[in-house]
Amino acid sequence: MFDPDFHSDSWFAVRVFCVVFHSLKFLYLNTLILRINPQQLLPSGYDMKLITNLFFCSLLTVLVGCSSESSTLLIGTTTSTENTGLMDMLIDRFEGETDYEVKLVTAGTGAALKMAERGDLDLLLVHAPEAEKHFMESGYGLDRTKIMQNWFVLVGPKDDPADINGLGIHEALEKIAMQGARFVSRGDDSGTHKKEQALWRSSGRSKAPIDRDWYYSTGQGMSATLTVAQQTGAYSISDKGTWLATNRGTDQVVHVDQNEDLVNVYSLIIVNPGLHKINEVGAKKFRDFLVREDIQLEISRFGVSKYGEPLFYTFDD
Repeated sequence: MFDPDFHSDSWFAVRVFCVVFHSLKFLYLNTLILRINPQQLLPSGYDMKLITNLFFCSLLTVLVGCSSESSTLLIGTTTSTENTGLMDMLIDRFEGETDYEVKLVTAGTGAALKMAERGDLDLLLVHAPEAEKHFMESGYGLDRTKIMQNWFVLVGPKDDPADINGLGIHEALEKIAMQGARFVSRGDDSGTHKKEQALWRSSGRSKAPIDRDWYYSTGQGMSATLTVAQQTGAYSISDKGTWLATNRGTDQVVHVDQNEDLVNVYSLIIVNPGLHKINEVGAKKFRDFLVREDIQLEISRFGVSKYGEPLFYTFDD
């Protein structure tokens, strides 16, 4: 059965972590941008005292706002589903149809899987198939269901200094390496980071070129990493949905797209209730909700009116 005290304690720890993480991210990203491109100036109005005050106000909100409700459902998902706005749409619809309150934890797939291993989540929506298989084979998951897909894309500056536009993904990466063109990686053990590492290996290298001076890791989510790449004139690998949702008004373009090696599958995993006290009933209801025909149709249409194409595709498309 679902234990509200367990979920209250877990959600408290998660929220404190998220407040600390996002409060410090602003400082870190600006430091990284300056290291890659010293000519990039910090934005005006940068006020350390203000950042500190906002941090403690946010932490106070976390402390006051924690509660234990038996109808709470804890979902871990990737930054790509959150950055695009898809999860907001799905959660609003689910909460409107049920008595559940969804608490969303956004992290890279690697971090989300570790949280689920500890029983801090009820279910996951992630996109790292090999890591997911290992998670299931290790007994941490009860059920794994494919929900949707899109593509990874190789993006970079419009002037394309490495001259990779239109090449295959492996040839493009090798050309970036040969010319020492700037490349920005998430470096956060996310599904996108895992895919990028695999692509470097399949391009004839033993590993990603993390020791080269043209290769940088942000340790951040996709939106933040794309911002660093755009501001420093670097290439990067992104999921197509996040790139479409965040690239407006920049000179960043897609150079490699919809290659068969770049398919990006998102799956829902219910955490094994035999190992942890989770909200199994709520997790199964959310899974059944996502695979429902009308919700699958909503997913396949999401983003079309705004971007001219869907951000995600269902398996019937």
